[in-house]
Amino acid sequence: MFVQTHDEARVVIELNQLSKDMSLSLIKWDTKNGLVFQDGKSDQARTDGVAALELLGSIQQARTLCLMKDFHLQMEKALQKIALIRLLKETFPLYKAKQNMFVFVGARFEIPIELEKEIQILSYGMPDTAVLLDRLHYVRDSVNNGKEVESQLVLSADISDRAVEAARGMTYSEVENAYSLALIENKKFDEGFVNTVYREKFQQVKKTGLLTCIDPDVSFDDIGGLDNLKKWLAVRKQAFTQKAKDYGLPFPKGVLLSGIPGNGKSMLAKATAREFGCPLLQLDVGALFSKLVGATEENFRKVISIVDSFGFCVLLIDEIEKNLSTMATSGAGDSGTSSRSFGTLLTWMSERTSPVFVIATTNNHTILPSALVRKGRFDEAFWLDLPSEEERREIFSVVIKRFKRDPEDFDIASFAASSDQFTGSEIEEVFKSAMYAAFYTDKEVETKHVAMEIKALTPQAQLNNKDIERLREDSSGKLKNASSQEFKDFASGLRKIELET
Repeated sequence: MFVQTHDEARVVIELNQLSKDMSLSLIKWDTKNGLVFQDGKSDQARTDGVAALELLGSIQQARTLCLMKDFHLQMEKALQKIALIRLLKETFPLYKAKQNMFVFVGARFEIPIELEKEIQILSYGMPDTAVLLDRLHYVRDSVNNGKEVESQLVLSADISDRAVEAARGMTYSEVENAYSLALIENKKFDEGFVNTVYREKFQQVKKTGLLTCIDPDVSFDDIGGLDNLKKWLAVRKQAFTQKAKDYGLPFPKGVLLSGIPGNGKSMLAKATAREFGCPLLQLDVGALFSKLVGATEENFRKVISIVDSFGFCVLLIDEIEKNLSTMATSGAGDSGTSSRSFGTLLTWMSERTSPVFVIATTNNHTILPSALVRKGRFDEAFWLDLPSEEERREIFSVVIKRFKRDPEDFDIASFAASSDQFTGSEIEEVFKSAMYAAFYTDKEVETKHVAMEIKALTPQAQLNNKDIERLREDSSGKLKNASSQEFKDFASGLRKIELET
């Protein structure tokens, strides 16, 4: 059996316990210590894989487990690989006859094709709740050992639950290190303790280079408009509670956001994570693709495993059409690598049971594969149109407050009326430009500065009106409107009237 994991320490602990419970003899091997037997004796002359197998093959004792650490690395030398394959082929039947077993453990599965039918692979998951709680109690008991009762550190049930959730996705040793560091830094089990554990987990995620941890530094109050979408998300928030679990409600899968660039799709992911009270991860799909044979598929499997074990989180896949469009996932020109990897992602999106809420954004939903946008992958798909006049008024107010000004000091109604076809990001740029202009003349920003910038800016929607109309028409009946207020393109309406007359 090959146990694929980074959590070698936990495998060793569990095999030690298993050997005691079942009265098995446990022999361990690695390139540093050689062979270490159940009674504690060792044979350090057997650090070479060939020498170790030659001795193990002669063992007559029954009911023995042989734990081989990083043995796959022994096969990197061609001549040694040939010898090892032959020795393993001859040793396996002898071990089976005596109810013995080899357990190989390593971070990656690399077994020669000649042995694939002889060795079963076991994907070893990350520590579960019981293990995480055990490590937390171990750290608590270690620091409290020998102290008077009144001076012992108290671990509340709330902090305990949150610390366990914060540690999900880390290995056995990483969890213990994170808990210990958090206690050293904070001196007690409190909010700061939980935050430190999260920080350490984020550091481990960064090492992969496939996921980024983002600070959800905005809330729904920082985003103007999109009331339908906000309400829909607020309802889904409740589905991650214990009450919903007891009710039998499954975790929501996620949402697809399609719309014009600059309307706050990515910002909404931050606000959702903050509203849900969970971390925000961003997946760089482009980074998953590799020129090395098999590496792309492995990256997809790896990132799925990381996200699944991470616990409750929001996963942002921004501008998903860049790497997962119909053409990009066809497999043409790459021997089917992209289509196989895409299939792995689709299966995970529809069948996962982990509390991961996926938010995918796109500027053009029409080029996405139908298999991606259908019900089951996402709970819903929304269309984010240009903001209406009422929404522009709200956005101006939010932006002005963000820059520590009072909206009451500005003629927001006139701004909203004169900024037809402006996106949320263009409204923000208008106010920032007005601040620059006012600061240059040593003045406080006023209505006149903003009005001038609005007049000077030609919105991108006006330049790309035909493309937007096409997307808007295609979204009708397919995607839900993110806003209850329908955008009215007066300029386009006038053109249609002129054509009809």
